[in-house]
Amino acid sequence: MARDRRPILTLFADKLAVRDYVTEHVGDHVLTSLLAAASEADHIDWASLPREFVTKVTHGSGGVVVVSEKADRSLRLPTDLKNLGWNRFLVHPDSLDYPTLTRIVNTWLRMSFNQHKLVALREWAYRDIPRRVIVEEYVHSGSTIPSQLLVSCFHGRAEELIVDGGADIFSPGTTMRFLRHESEAAGAHLGLSSDSLNEVLRMSAVLAAPVDFVRVDWRIADRGFVFGELTNYPAAGKLGLRGHPLHSPQELEFVLGALWNVPTAY
Repeated sequence: MARDRRPILTLFADKLAVRDYVTEHVGDHVLTSLLAAASEADHIDWASLPREFVTKVTHGSGGVVVVSEKADRSLRLPTDLKNLGWNRFLVHPDSLDYPTLTRIVNTWLRMSFNQHKLVALREWAYRDIPRRVIVEEYVHSGSTIPSQLLVSCFHGRAEELIVDGGADIFSPGTTMRFLRHESEAAGAHLGLSSDSLNEVLRMSAVLAAPVDFVRVDWRIADRGFVFGELTNYPAAGKLGLRGHPLHSPQELEFVLGALWNVPTAY
């Protein structure tokens, strides 16, 4: 965050441009369908969209609204946008107010994630991303919002798998961490075959190959693994390392740190 200014980090952080990168390197079969893209929310024809969809801005972490039949109908989008922040919101299609959604998205489009009000969260890679709103297909996963598999890659090798306790981004469960040699246990925890898990680890390594570190984020949907995003700065460098069944956070920090040869110049 402090010194690395390689343009590829901006490509990775751009939620629209990264789709072409993923298509080129592993194929578009892992992508959600792109339903719309625009420079302003007012240019999106909301009425033409399916009942379920995900809308997000391209230049920040967060800034997401998920419209899902699985959401509680009592949930509403906020109408007071003075302290909107880079949040994620979940709403049922029947509870969605499109004018409010438009105002929320346009507010995000006016905000610079690189110049976050909390100085410690400034993340350079977002600075030069064109500000756009995109709408993507909502992917299904049983009776819940799709959960995540996060793959930490060092020097083009998938070394750590992070899964939750079967919850989702709106009601986080217990984070569980597994090292590469423990991938069989991770697969068992997720109910995945070794072939399926090995394939997502292979794709993660391919996508991560150009850099010394990036986290490759996936959704676990009914149709299989769906690409989420490439994360240059997990939790802005403040991510805790709890959740490994054997290693303490301090031990895991040492294990993962030993895998990362941070370049002295870029």
